[in-house]
Amino acid sequence: MQWLTDMPGIGLKTASLVLLFNFRKPVLPVDAHVHRVMQRLGVLGPKVSVEKAHDVLLALLKPHLDPEGLFNFHKHNYWHGQQICFFQKPNCPRCPLKGFCSYYQEHYGPATPEALAATPTHWDAAAWGQLPH
Repeated sequence: MQWLTDMPGIGLKTASLVLLFNFRKPVLPVDAHVHRVMQRLGVLGPKVSVEKAHDVLLALLKPHLDPEGLFNFHKHNYWHGQQICFFQKPNCPRCPLKGFCSYYQEHYGPATPEALAATPTHWDAAAWGQLPH
């Protein structure tokens, strides 16, 4: 990764995207969307920076996901942050993750039994593939 980040204008996010998308290396790009979703779910603490989130999330996921799983994790969280978990006003009622979302529980209370039944029980590529994205 160092050879990429040594280039002018290439930061950690861009280097991670290149390595994962083009070379299928086991890295995890974290942009504003992925960062926001992970903070709202309670996976990342409120003071974890985007830069630090790369290491924290990769340490949590790498033992369980191969490069394809990391790619899917990034892709679906990126989409989720763009289409549902908006910066200013997230669309929580539409969210398939509200069953274990700290933000949802803080603002709306506990999820209904129906929401809990529709929420994936663990983070894997198969569970993400079943979400309505």
